[in-house]
Amino acid sequence: LRMHAQSCASLVAAQAICQVARTSLGPYGRDKLIVKDTGDIVITNDGFTLLKEMRVTNPIAQLVVQLSGGQEEHVGDGTTSVAVFVGALCSEALKLIHKGLHPHIIIEGYHKALPLAKKHLADMSFQLPLAQSTLLLVAGTCLNSKIASRCKNHLADVAVQSVLAIAAGGQTETAGETIYDICDNINLEHIQMEYKEGGMMEETRLVHGLLLPARWASEDTPKVHDNARVAVLSCALEPPRSKHLYELAIQSSTDFQDLHEFQQAHYASIVAKIMACRADVVVCQWAIDPPVVHMLAQAGVSAISWLSGNNLERLALAVGARICRRVVELDESMLGQAGKISEVWFNDADDLHILFEKCLKAQVVSILVRGSSAAVCSEIVASLNDSIRVTRGCLEDPRLIYGGGATEIGLYSRMFGECAGAGRHSGPMRAWTEALLSIPYTLSENAGQRPYEAIPALLALHAAHAHAGRPCALGVGLRGAHDMEQEQVIELLRTKMSMLTLATETMTMI
Repeated sequence: LRMHAQSCASLVAAQAICQVARTSLGPYGRDKLIVKDTGDIVITNDGFTLLKEMRVTNPIAQLVVQLSGGQEEHVGDGTTSVAVFVGALCSEALKLIHKGLHPHIIIEGYHKALPLAKKHLADMSFQLPLAQSTLLLVAGTCLNSKIASRCKNHLADVAVQSVLAIAAGGQTETAGETIYDICDNINLEHIQMEYKEGGMMEETRLVHGLLLPARWASEDTPKVHDNARVAVLSCALEPPRSKHLYELAIQSSTDFQDLHEFQQAHYASIVAKIMACRADVVVCQWAIDPPVVHMLAQAGVSAISWLSGNNLERLALAVGARICRRVVELDESMLGQAGKISEVWFNDADDLHILFEKCLKAQVVSILVRGSSAAVCSEIVASLNDSIRVTRGCLEDPRLIYGGGATEIGLYSRMFGECAGAGRHSGPMRAWTEALLSIPYTLSENAGQRPYEAIPALLALHAAHAHAGRPCALGVGLRGAHDMEQEQVIELLRTKMSMLTLATETMTMI
């Protein structure tokens, strides 16, 4: 045991960080309030957000944080489950080490159990028609454990509609229902989110087009443009200025007049360059001097200034423009095009935005998130991001499984007997299988049940169904066993596959 003391210490460190996420698993998990160093408040029960916001310094614990981040990036769901599962794998590995088993044998046994589990998972999966109703089920299940679960139906609809709006796949009409084709080229960068606190979750809405938190630089310019040619600039439209401290001595009225004429000539050259390109709208990342705004307004050209770099790049991508870094380099080939540009308000005049619709290069949608505070809005944005990723995953791979711990219990029932004939790896393989029960056990615990009674009862029910040759979708509910098929708790197969694979690989590194 002393020889493997370092391995034991690493496993204990991983267990400690995983324990933090346990109480947040499932729809009955508890929310956590985190106060950052800056004083900002985060309220969440999302596993990755929780682990990311903690000041984790232990390198082994940081591996668990990265594991949860990988699950978030890959599928968007299961970030808490993967932390709970890797903690259970570490706990089972500790028991085996204390029994004298070598770490290499444990690792080999874990890696033998993983492909066996994937095979059974594929056999347990099923498919529903890839209709909007199926996508809503999957997106809604993802939101069950979030703060936003109170209005999950509305938010799931927003997430599904946003993904369908940018998906390039085909569709067919069958019995009055739209069936979507499998699509694997969905770029989520075409979905933009803006949030405004001071409202309710139900006021969150989807806008077809690119929504920019900006306003026209002049009130005298047209507020609506149809089939507009758009110039996107990352330079300021103002006279050249030195980057160093300097003094400009004006000793006479002639000097002042010369300076004024130089400025006016520079302004005129800027406007002339823009007019030569026949641009209808100019969008600038930095400042636009008032004389330039005035000259452009007189020519019927609208301008937008002080746009963030991310929004500038998103706009250029949508309208098909090339970002111009110097006005002298601007030409007609760098312009983009939007079918319609208009002002939109939300609630009051302070909520003014510019909406770009029917963009030339990409179908773009925006989601305006509303919430009672900035902390709530941030959590809704994170929840919507997860739901959007899950919806995309369903369009890419529509194989489904039941949630609520039903899949883990069914997988345990299938695998446990097969581990006996694995020779010296039978112990680690059985330990890996035992770790699967950590998911339903934690769900039961968080629901206020007695897991040491509830889980054996569920195992017996699954065994009875298997003996009768019937599939079983029984999982953990608020009051004992619930049928996940009737409860419509459905997850993606790829979510569970990713969870098992990433957790096993991370435990191997630990």
